[in-house]
Amino acid sequence: MKNRLGIILIIIFLSVSSVSCEDLFNLTFDSKEYTIEFTVNPVDEKGYHIFKEEVLESDLDSILDANNVSEDRLNAVHVKEAIAVITSLDTTVFFDPLESFKVTIYTDTLDESTLAEIKEIPDRQRELSLPIKSDDFKDYLFEPEFMLTAIGVLSEQTTKAIPVQVKVKFEFKAGLN
Repeated sequence: MKNRLGIILIIIFLSVSSVSCEDLFNLTFDSKEYTIEFTVNPVDEKGYHIFKEEVLESDLDSILDANNVSEDRLNAVHVKEAIAVITSLDTTVFFDPLESFKVTIYTDTLDESTLAEIKEIPDRQRELSLPIKSDDFKDYLFEPEFMLTAIGVLSEQTTKAIPVQVKVKFEFKAGLN
């Protein structure tokens, strides 16, 4: 009996000690997915393109309310994931004409900042998981609205339309006190 109690206490101690103090005193939760859609058209010439710029509501109040967090407890907002997906059912449509691609954010009062960017796109991809920036984007989501922009460089003119959906999700970190 003493051995079992000792083993249980050791397991509890190891479990508690493996969690960092930061994790114990912080709450982490995700935003909804913010999406923008656009089409790379066969008439688009080689070079730099702003494919889509869309104004989105930040919904910060509803996100915080759903997690019982006040604005003053919000410590940071980082990009959790950014994905670009070809929505065409034609399986011969790829991101091949794109040389690079990025998603940016800005507001009327804050300068443009890159959320995620891929500088070299592998051949024959229909979905891209964009490398995300580690910056804190909290100030952008404190604004009632922000703009997401899809920007790319075409290395060649495409022969088929490439319909794309970009999904961005943020991760919120808040203190418990």
